[in-house]
Amino acid sequence: MDATKPHLRTLLDKPGRANALPPTANAAPADGEDDYTAFAHGRISSRPQLTLAFRLADGTAKAFAYGWFYGVEATDPDRCFTLDFTHNKIKVEGRNLENLFRLICQHRVAEVRQADRSQSFQVAADAPIVQTVEIQAT
Repeated sequence: MDATKPHLRTLLDKPGRANALPPTANAAPADGEDDYTAFAHGRISSRPQLTLAFRLADGTAKAFAYGWFYGVEATDPDRCFTLDFTHNKIKVEGRNLENLFRLICQHRVAEVRQADRSQSFQVAADAPIVQTVEIQAT
């Protein structure tokens, strides 16, 4: 093999690419900072998320494959929208949800987290907050 030609592996490896996590996943909350976030999004690669998980305030969680996602209905996506999966409808209510709505439509949200009652009062007025998640079998 010619020593002047770079190995294929070195061409494919990008600096910082191996086992990289999005910056928001690595960042630890600062002291006194509220750790509630309405949703987690981002991509480690150019691929869309495979599943959408819902973490409810009572600690339970349920995940759905984006492959079963048929669409979303909303009259005011900033406050409420309903996701339609193969065998379930999921109603999400809160405030400042326009960005969450848009990112779900792009299959870029990994997790939606419902706030408990105390978190609802601690979050800034302009921050997104998910107050209700209702999962119904269809």
